Amino acid sequence: RSVAQGEIVVGTAFQSAVLAQYRRLLAGDTASRTEPVSGPDEEKESPRSESHRSKILDTKLHRPQVPSLVAPRERLWALLDQAVGRPLTLVSAPAGYGKSTLVIQWLTARPHNSAWLSLDEDDNDLAVFLTYWVEAVERLFPDSLPGSASLLAANPLPPPSVLATTLVNEMAQIEDDFVLVLEDYHQIVTPAIH
Repeated sequence: RSVAQGEIVVGTAFQSAVLAQYRRLLAGDTASRTEPVSGPDEEKESPRSESHRSKILDTKLHRPQVPSLVAPRERLWALLDQAVGRPLTLVSAPAGYGKSTLVIQWLTARPHNSAWLSLDEDDNDLAVFLTYWVEAVERLFPDSLPGSASLLAANPLPPPSVLATTLVNEMAQIEDDFVLVLEDYHQIVTPAIH
């Protein structure tokens, strides 16, 4: 049905292969890397951004497509509208209740700047988590978090308090409101990330 409706369907074998490649890249296995396909704009990137982008699995930063036959949930959208001014909103329900679908529909129907980050158990490393966070925000507001990006490139990684202070201060300088969705945050169990 999904294919007939023009949606893209990715099989589990392909998903497993992509995740395996991603895990090898995070582990620093350079022998398993494939050369990225580059377009005319990518040649202009700085060496720091090329290095930074090589650690990013782009599909984690794209919100999923929602089937067109899903009924709008206006009452729940209104609750999300009320939550926009708050620093954090948790959408919680059992698996399969349509949490992600609700948020995607709401973002599609409302004119909010938004960034999406799909999380999984491999994102329990503080550097990995923050690298994705910075990338998600900088896709909306390019070069808005330069200090955070620099700290993430440091070896060893600075203490979590330094990372948090820098990130919060830089995000406070972003003048436009936006929504950052952390899908499947329940996968994160690392205290330093919390």
